[in-house]
Amino acid sequence: MSSSGKATIVLQWISALCRSLTTRPARLGVRGTFRAVFNYPERGISLRDTAWLDGLRGLAAFEVFIFHYIDGWLDRTTPWGHGEHMRSEWYYLPIFRTFYASGDAAVCLFFGISGYVLSYRMLSLLRQRRQEKLLTALSSAVFRRAIRLYMPVLIETFILMLLVRLFDLPKPTPYESASTLFAELKTWCVSFIQLLPPLRYPDRFGKLLNPYDGGISWTIPLEYYGSMYVYMTVLFLSQLPSMIVRRFLAIALVIHGFVKDDWIASQFTMGMIFADYQLERRDALQSQSKDSSHKPLRFRAWFHSLLFAFGFYLSGLPGSTHVSDTEVAPRPFFEWLAQPLTKVGLYSKDP
Repeated sequence: MSSSGKATIVLQWISALCRSLTTRPARLGVRGTFRAVFNYPERGISLRDTAWLDGLRGLAAFEVFIFHYIDGWLDRTTPWGHGEHMRSEWYYLPIFRTFYASGDAAVCLFFGISGYVLSYRMLSLLRQRRQEKLLTALSSAVFRRAIRLYMPVLIETFILMLLVRLFDLPKPTPYESASTLFAELKTWCVSFIQLLPPLRYPDRFGKLLNPYDGGISWTIPLEYYGSMYVYMTVLFLSQLPSMIVRRFLAIALVIHGFVKDDWIASQFTMGMIFADYQLERRDALQSQSKDSSHKPLRFRAWFHSLLFAFGFYLSGLPGSTHVSDTEVAPRPFFEWLAQPLTKVGLYSKDP
């Protein structure tokens, strides 16, 4: 390139830089600011089938943050009412309390989302009758899932242990320090190993609380347990030719989990069932696009709206105190649901 050509390119670059510095940025407005803050995708961008779950995860994570942050101001376990151990302020009423007291429901939502995501591709392969590909995906997922779940905890707890040990920083939760660094490493290793088996909750819940991170990693073994449950369920159902039979058995596993107080397994399995439903809907919509005479069901939107409203209300359920083996302390607006379950033994008593 000649010297004059190089000079022209340099001048063009300088001109573009000057324009970028002097040009006022366009105002986003309220709608544009909202889309930018929440990373809303631009129109026309092709998204993967499960992209909407990222936003749902974000909402659930934000609720967990509020759930823990509000501890210093509100007692989220206290029900609304005028009796003993109740509060009469308006923000303890149903619906209102869901905004700050539904952290437990958000964790359940995480488990359901995990069951959905983990099974989506495998169920798609199952519907396509690609059994060999399905078995390969299952085998790979078991190991990849463990690494993805436990590796961050391994690194996080190790760094926190060293920071507290070497620089005398505040501990996330009180624990007795070992006499030497080697002994501390041994204690840290044992505490991490306690997280590795997919333990059930609440049988050994104390074993899931790692002191080096303040116990925040307690959901990791439960995630892995639920993941293994989903993988085994897919493997169990993979050779059944009838979709109706597969769906019936999956629902039976959900009911079995609730009766046995194995909520983790039930939530993961419900996520799997919803993924199967979404795949069925996708196939149905594709066939409907070829049939112009098909009309969508009008009540579907109403049903989904009512289902969401009920779930939002139920997410604010206050904490329970058992008066006896067949009765819990009164909780206005929630009695119609909790007391009948308690009387038949389906509302478990905390150990």
